[in-house]
Amino acid sequence: MGRIGRPPATGWSGVGELLGAGLAEATLQWRGQVARTLQESVVASVREAAGAGFQVLLHADPAAYRTGANVGVDARHVLSVADGVVLPCTGGDAAREAVLGPFADASGVLAANFGIVSGMGGSPGTLARDAAHAASLGAGQLRLYHAGLASDQDLEAVTDALRHIG
Repeated sequence: MGRIGRPPATGWSGVGELLGAGLAEATLQWRGQVARTLQESVVASVREAAGAGFQVLLHADPAAYRTGANVGVDARHVLSVADGVVLPCTGGDAAREAVLGPFADASGVLAANFGIVSGMGGSPGTLARDAAHAASLGAGQLRLYHAGLASDQDLEAVTDALRHIG
C-alpha cells in the first residue's frame, strides 16, 4: 500500500510520489540525457559497421520514464537517430493507442510487436484484429514475439491470422 489506506500511484505520478517531484524530474532529465547519448552512439556504431542502407530500429516505449526491454524514449529524438522503432502492442486497443499515438505523425518505421505465446500472455487468436488496429494507428510492420516459444496451437492461430492480414 502507498500512503496509509490507499494503493500506491502508478505511472509517472507514482514515480513522483515515491521520489518527490523535484528528484523525479531531475532523475528523468539525467536519464534522458544518458539514453540519448547511448542511442546516438550505438546507432552510429551499427551504421558504421553495417554500411549504407542497413536499417536500425530500436525497441521503445513513448513514456520516457519507463524501463525494461521497451525502454522509454523521447519519440522525436529516437526517430531523429534511428530508422524506426519496435513498439510493444500488448494489451487492448487503449494500450496500443497509448504506445503508437506519440509516434503517429513521425517519419520512420513503426513496427507493432505482438505477443503470440498464450502461455506468456499473448493473444494469437486476436492477431488479425489487433494488427489491423495497429496499422490504423500508423504501424507499417508487424513483429511476433516470441514465435520460437509458441506452441503448435499458437502457431496455427498465428498462421490463420496472417492469412487474413495479407
